[in-house]
Amino acid sequence: MVDDTRARILDGAGRAVVRLGLAKTTLEDVARAAGVSRATVYRWFPGGRDEVFDALVGRELGTVVEEIVRRFEAASSLADGLEQVLRWGGPALRAHSLLQAALDSAPDELAMRLSRFEHGLADVVEPVVVERLAAEGDADRDHRRDAQYLVAMLESLMANPGSWDLEDPANLREVVRTQLLGAVGR
Repeated sequence: MVDDTRARILDGAGRAVVRLGLAKTTLEDVARAAGVSRATVYRWFPGGRDEVFDALVGRELGTVVEEIVRRFEAASSLADGLEQVLRWGGPALRAHSLLQAALDSAPDELAMRLSRFEHGLADVVEPVVVERLAAEGDADRDHRRDAQYLVAMLESLMANPGSWDLEDPANLREVVRTQLLGAVGR
């Protein structure tokens, strides 16, 4: 029951943001969408609106990070993992209704909230990439710097692929080969 109420509040916050946008969603909107009182929201999130939305962003990013790790772990190689993450990542983020509603209504607020969790992605994904780099190359070398670069580039390309058409398999392989692996000497 304890986690159910918290999850219900976060689910309600997500529905409210999709409906109203991040900028216009109030704590009253969250409570109404969750079917609880404002007092209940404050009981679970004493910091009010900021705490609710930080928790919501954290939960959503956690889901993205889990999927990225899952794709790397299922991949046959580092290159395959990078391709799988890029093939899934951009479209998944663009189709994410909560993220898009927040981005459309309050891009600066969303960026601020995302920056609070910036290291979360790196903390979880970089060790997976380090393992892949070590398994496929010099096991005695420190691969952390290369992993940092690769994860930063994944984030960047998922958010904005620029002129790369990552839905085209040939383009996807080329960007992984030249812009990612080529940059770390692979």
